[in-house]
Amino acid sequence: MDKDQILKILEAYEQGTLSADELLALKKALLNLEIMDEQTLQNINFQESQERVKKKLMAKIESEEQQYSSETRRLSRNRGIRILSGIAIGTAASVIVAIGIISKFESRKAIPESHLNEIADIEPATFKAKLSINSSPSSYKLTGNIEDSIVLINGALVKAPSPNTIVYQSYENLVGDQIPSINTVSTPRGGTYNVILSDGTEVMLNAASSISFPVPFAKDKREVTIKGEAFFKVKPQLLSNNSLAKPFIVKAQVAPNQIQIIKVLGTHFNVHAQPNSPIITSLVEGKVQVTTQKDTKTILPGEKTILVNGLLSTGQMDSQEIAWTKNLFEFQDQTLETIMAEASRWYNVDIEFGNDVDLSQKYTITLERNKGLKTFTSIIESLGFECSLEKDQDANRLFVKSK
Repeated sequence: MDKDQILKILEAYEQGTLSADELLALKKALLNLEIMDEQTLQNINFQESQERVKKKLMAKIESEEQQYSSETRRLSRNRGIRILSGIAIGTAASVIVAIGIISKFESRKAIPESHLNEIADIEPATFKAKLSINSSPSSYKLTGNIEDSIVLINGALVKAPSPNTIVYQSYENLVGDQIPSINTVSTPRGGTYNVILSDGTEVMLNAASSISFPVPFAKDKREVTIKGEAFFKVKPQLLSNNSLAKPFIVKAQVAPNQIQIIKVLGTHFNVHAQPNSPIITSLVEGKVQVTTQKDTKTILPGEKTILVNGLLSTGQMDSQEIAWTKNLFEFQDQTLETIMAEASRWYNVDIEFGNDVDLSQKYTITLERNKGLKTFTSIIESLGFECSLEKDQDANRLFVKSK
């Protein structure tokens, strides 16, 4: 079977129009697929033998053969929510990914029936954050009905004119070469906040995110470090001699080999750098240069960079990557695990999946972020899942299992 034939069969598989003969052909293609040798499997920390990999994948296909004998797979639509499923096969690496998902699926625990209680509503994220200076254990709480206040931090004039924004206004009181202090504004799960830096740059922090920056900025650059997710509207600024633009630099890191530096002059862009996820930089306006330990790429409006396992690539930006700045959840062909990770940060709940949940299934969902958890879980339940919430003083836990 050549490449074009395999692609045609896979397309039919995804669209739900695969015949019994085509399913058999797919099965034969898998049998002939070359699996990585034992040493390669060990090198990528995949603790499975070739034979076990093949057996698991074949068991999955044979299980679906039984389903196809009674009805064909089809694309489901429910309340405007698109449900997509598919399998990607074509390289040995794809097989490893597929089996990795199966292994993870098998390792999850069953959810006790006692947890299946009606969902009590939890409000969406509110404006709350804290401001820490250097490594001091004390911090300023940025939440509630804050009246217009003025604070001097290392000579910088700082205001909190509203419950959702902190503003660094000027450095008029700085004297000489004062050693900068590192300010960090961080949001918890269930929190969001806005920061306006002294140069006029606007930063919007998503839940479970932070931005660190020196006060004052260096004379030749403006450099910040982020964790989590932030949207930037960078204001152009000239150096003291008014001859060159003063660069704005954003550092992001999610793992030792997942580090990137974004260099801009004046632009609007989003950086997603949540733990255990790719770092995605999406450009709305202007031009940015993204540099990693191995590569440098420049992107234009409507483009994005993706950093995965130290490898930097580019692609077209999706609206889902900046939907949160418009108060929307938007997931396009995303796994349930990805969707619920976002819900975990926004609603401040821990997520636990039952061992009957297929985390490889993909869905498309759009929902306003100002809705409570009960509305969010009603959408998840319409996809064929059952959700229950356990609340206590330490944490809220949301359990998800198949109906």
